[in-house]
This record gives sequence, C-alpha cells and structure tokens, in this order.
Amino acid sequence: MNRTHLVLLLAVLSLATFYAWSKVRKLDTEHAEYQAKRYFPKLEEKEVEAISVVCTDPKFAYVLRRNGDRWYLDGHLASQEKSPQLVDSLVTITTEREIKTTSEPEDDQEYGFDSPTYTISLTGNGGKELGTVLLGDRTPGSNHFYGRWKQGGAIATVPAYMFSPLEEEPEKLREMSPFPVEAAAVDRFEFQTADGIKAKMERPKEAKEGFAFVAGGKGAVDETRINDAIYLLKDMKVARFLAETEKTELGPMAVSYRAHEFESAVDIVTELNGPVAVSPKLRYGRRYLTDPGKGEPREGTVERFVIDIPSDSKALSLAVEKFQDRRVTRLDVDKVKQVALTTTDFSLTAKRLPQGGWQFVKPEDRAEEANTGARVDKLLWALRDFRVQDAASSPEPSGKGEWSLKLKISEGDDLEFRFGQDKTGKPFVGFADKLFFSQEDLVPALDDAVKALAPSKAAAAPK
Repeated sequence: MNRTHLVLLLAVLSLATFYAWSKVRKLDTEHAEYQAKRYFPKLEEKEVEAISVVCTDPKFAYVLRRNGDRWYLDGHLASQEKSPQLVDSLVTITTEREIKTTSEPEDDQEYGFDSPTYTISLTGNGGKELGTVLLGDRTPGSNHFYGRWKQGGAIATVPAYMFSPLEEEPEKLREMSPFPVEAAAVDRFEFQTADGIKAKMERPKEAKEGFAFVAGGKGAVDETRINDAIYLLKDMKVARFLAETEKTELGPMAVSYRAHEFESAVDIVTELNGPVAVSPKLRYGRRYLTDPGKGEPREGTVERFVIDIPSDSKALSLAVEKFQDRRVTRLDVDKVKQVALTTTDFSLTAKRLPQGGWQFVKPEDRAEEANTGARVDKLLWALRDFRVQDAASSPEPSGKGEWSLKLKISEGDDLEFRFGQDKTGKPFVGFADKLFFSQEDLVPALDDAVKALAPSKAAAAPK
C-alpha cells in the first residue's frame, strides 16, 4: 500500500467514524427531546403502581392497579388486548406543541381545564404520588387535547390518537376471556379435575421447543394439545361477573387450569365450578393470579363469574393421555419437497415448486391439474395431525386397502409410511419398521385427503 492509498484509507475511516458519531448524537438528541416533552420523563411501566382516570364526557372513573405484570381495572383483570396500549399511553403522555408557557386563571375556561375531559393521576411504587395531568378540550381540528399539570404551568397540545382505548368505558376494558393467556408464550401448563387427575407440563429450560411431563404423566407432551386446551377456554366469554356483595356459592370445582408465561412474575389460574340452577349450560367459575409454586390467590385478583359451558364440553373432561405425544411424526410441512403416494387404485408424485405451490410430475398427464397445492397440503396437514392409540402395539396386517406415502424432506431424513387394516379391521400405520394402531377418529380426515388426490373419473377412463 503506497502513501496515497494510506491517506485515502485514513480519510474514509475518519468520515465513517464521524458519520457513526453524528448518527449516535442525533439519536441521543432526539431521545432527549422526546423525554423533555413527556409529562413523566423516563418513567417506566414497572415503576407505576396505580393510574386513576376520571372522564367527564361520558362520565366515568376507574383505577388501574398493577399486580405482578398484569393490570387490574377496579378489581377486574384489564383486557389483555387493550390494556398494553392504554397503560403505555397514560405513562408516556407526551406534548407536541407548547401554546403558553404559563397558565392564568382565565385559561381554565378557554382551554377546558375547569371541567377537563380527562384527569389522569399516576402513583409510583410504594404509594409515591407522581402527579396529575389534565386533558382539557380538544383543539379545533379535534386531533389534539389541550394538556396541563393540575397545579398549573405550561399549556400544550397532546396528540389524541394516543388515547383511543381511553375513550372506552370501564366495562369494555375488562378481560372477558376466562383464561387469557397466549399459547405461544406458555412455558408451564397444569390442570386438575374433580376426580383427582392431575398433570403438570413444562417446557425444559434447555430445550428450544417441546414440553415434557413434570408430574402426572411420562415422556414427551403433544404441544398442540396444550394449545387446543388453552384456546378452548380462551375463546369462551364470561357471561357476567359476580359482585362482591353476591354471596353465591360456586359449588365444587370441576376442573382447574393453571398457566405460566415466559418471564412472567405470576401464574394465572381459572377454575370451573358447579352448574347454575337456572340452566345446566351455565356454570360458576373464578379466575385469579398466584405466585409461581404457590396456591393462594394474590390479594385483589379473585374474580367470580358465570360462563356458558355445555355439560359435554371438552373443557370439563381432561385426561392425561390426551396430552401424551402420540403423533406419528412431528412433520414440518414447509420442509417437504416431494410427495409420492401409492394406493391400490392410483399412484402419483408431486414436487414443491421453487416459486411456491405444488405440481404433479407423475403421471405427466396430470401436471396441469388445478388446485394441486391445496390437495397436497391437505394430505400433509392431515398426516401432521395423525396420532396412534398405543405405541406399544404390533397389529398384524390383513393386506386390505393398504396404501403408502413417501416424503422427501429438504432438511432431515426422508420419511415413509404405510396405512391399512389389521385382521380385526382396526386401522394401523407403519413407520420406522414398526406398526401402531391408529387413532380411529383421525382416519377419516386422512382418507378424505387421499381421495381428494385421486384422478377424476374422466381422466382415469381409458381413451
């Protein structure tokens, strides 16, 4: 490297260093300006214990109180969908443009501070008063509120878009799902029935995926069944909450669910109890938070409710074996690049196209068939959901109606399966040189997927 090259290199490095420094400085400046515009600079949600909200139009008031890492609104769990935005907007109230540096008594009526639209008070951990902000009238364009500290000071505009959940009345901000947890975030799941059946399942800390039984069962856990149980409850809606003054007996516990989410400070527990006398479909229940490893509810978190659950609902009948991993394969559908299906009536081979979708490559006269991708995917998803009843069984094949399926995988070993009936008529699946009885209620879905791939009668007829 000659001297000229060295000088140029040093110049480039100097420019790059200056550019990086200027970018960091700009970010620091923007962050400082943002913090300066906040009513509660640098305040984080975890430092807030309670938030009081008073609205004049429509007229309502409530208090949000943090318990663990969840927020309660007047004793009810706040909506897991709406509360994050609501709390964030109240903790990070930010001005946009200063109207006046000081506030005079005559300004109260002009800007709406004599009867503010919202009065927002924050309390820090340990009961420390952090301050009260008034949001007065909206600006002429209705896109902002006039904002000011309760005790006076500068008047500024505050963007109204930040406060859309704030406009909802307290009843609409309650969490109406009896079991509001995110299935993808759960790392521990438990249940207990009135019959004494218990199961505890955890995601091992060293494992990237999958659950294992900690108590009540052995071996691997079918994670999809945990998700099914969670969604079954999560998608239900509470009919009504019982007031504290109602001394109604909930009746004996029918089933209890408990879940913990990643890095959460609390567990959430939902119990379904006895039926309501006026209708067998209605049941009592309760929901509360508890510290991990403990059974007693956290103070102020117990909610009693009535919920519509048919007596034959799967939510009331849990069995450990339903959660055992009996899948014939943990198939990643997106990694299948070729499918070869052979039945007593037809055979085909389909490959995944580079641009997505599927195409038949054998027989060649089916290459242009429509809807190929949907039919192949239907087969793969049916296979992915296919389970065996007893992994220790070795049925004796009858040779009737057997068919086979071979899959080429882009990452990992290729897979091969064969399906049929044993001599007693029970369906089985052969995989990895072993035979297992199939879970019979899943057989029709797989059969339908195979039939959907059969050639049409017109195509199959001899020319």
